[in-house]
Amino acid sequence: AFQTSSDDTGFLDRVNGRGGEGVVSCTVAGDHLSWFESVLSEASKDSSIRRIVVQAHVPIIQPVRKINCSGQFFDDAENSAFWITMRKYNVDIYFAGEVHAVTVRK
Repeated sequence: AFQTSSDDTGFLDRVNGRGGEGVVSCTVAGDHLSWFESVLSEASKDSSIRRIVVQAHVPIIQPVRKINCSGQFFDDAENSAFWITMRKYNVDIYFAGEVHAVTVRK
């Protein structure tokens, strides 16, 4: 889920972990976070589920290599409600797709 936000100068607050590219801010909150938590809760109750894997676009933990990508990252990193929720339900692995080490060229 994406939302836009800015400080009174029109720039995002990188010092406090907001943003990453332009005026786009990346987070999961509100109804989206409630839905995500309900999915993880149900998965944790199902004994047939051996691993919980979450895949999203932006990295959460910094630093990451920024080769051929925007360098966008998740707001509040390990302090985000999204990360805390994954920890609460013992998510086994989180895959982020934003960081590109290789770009195909003609």
